[in-house]
Amino acid sequence: MKEINLRTTTVLTRDDKYVILPNTFLTKNNLFNWTHSNLNSRFDIQVGVAYSSDVQTVMDILKSVTAANPKVAKTPEPFVRFNDYADSALIFNVYFWSSDPFRVENLKSELRVKYFEAFREHDIEIPFPQRVVHQVK
Repeated sequence: MKEINLRTTTVLTRDDKYVILPNTFLTKNNLFNWTHSNLNSRFDIQVGVAYSSDVQTVMDILKSVTAANPKVAKTPEPFVRFNDYADSALIFNVYFWSSDPFRVENLKSELRVKYFEAFREHDIEIPFPQRVVHQVK
């Protein structure tokens, strides 16, 4: 919230855009508050790796790279879940907290670059969907 007036409220979005809302909208609808009274908000990043990857190594890399970033809150500690077996990848989610929800997309981008670099160092492949075409005679 940037400004509350008699009939409207001005809100700054996470994309640095100002939105002017009628106050009736605020009183009649559900609102999504990223932090409420807590300074830290939880975020996550989904990562897919090749089926040939060592699951524990992937989880260790994701957690250590995330925890090493100074923009990630130290408490609660980041954690990783192995979420799914997808068509072309093993799917993991990294969960972390940050006190800057308005810049978290920049932080996510930084983390993705670091994940990519760490995976490359450990020969962990990020797969892409592949299709096999069979010729019928």
